[in-house]
Amino acid sequence: MRPPDGERTAMRAMVLRGDALAIEDVERPTPGPGQVLAKVLACGICGSDLHAALYLGEMIAASRASGSSAWDTIDREQA
Repeated sequence: MRPPDGERTAMRAMVLRGDALAIEDVERPTPGPGQVLAKVLACGICGSDLHAALYLGEMIAASRASGSSAWDTIDREQA
């Protein structure tokens, strides 16, 4: 159920959990001054993220949402 003002309080993210990727509902962040919240339309796996996940296991923070290869639109802007 959405809040009365129509603002979503959660969003979906692909998160690394141990050795597996999981799609989870996470808290929707509020952009700070000069920032935007992007709505991802499509996403690929970044080669450097894949390399880090495969070969640098302990250096990757668990439960991290990652991604830099995305096609998106501005969902909300903070002045």
